[in-house]
Amino acid sequence: MSELLSLVITFNEGFILSVKPKIVLFENATEVEIILSAYCEKDGITSKQEQAFEKLKEILEDGKIFQLMENEIIELYENCYLNSDWRIIYKEKYGADLFEGGLTNKKMSKELSLKRIIIKEDGEAAILMDQEIELDNGLAVVLLPELEIQFQDEWL
Repeated sequence: MSELLSLVITFNEGFILSVKPKIVLFENATEVEIILSAYCEKDGITSKQEQAFEKLKEILEDGKIFQLMENEIIELYENCYLNSDWRIIYKEKYGADLFEGGLTNKKMSKELSLKRIIIKEDGEAAILMDQEIELDNGLAVVLLPELEIQFQDEWL
């Protein structure tokens, strides 16, 4: 039996693990859920997911990678939302322009919430960050196989 199976607490569109690592991003520490993707429970956990989980543990223990990515996340966020309808929606909801005065860590920690890490069947892993106003427009910080930032829709 794999070590991962002993960490599974439930199945809901993937195997949800009991491990909830803390990630510090934009000066906020957040516990995130780890989910191993699977279409159905009988599919089990793949060997690529097991290998990815081991690599992921090393990345999470180091933790520095997230602070190094903050500027890239802000840049992608600005490029995506600066000239979009979303900016109008934000201003109507909050009565202020998010981009006024620049995107600070405080603003970003309110805008993007870390929710979960998903490890796909092929071993790809990403942290999914939901966007405050439009949940469908979040970001994925891809950790494996290589580091990059994408929109959730692209990665999923």
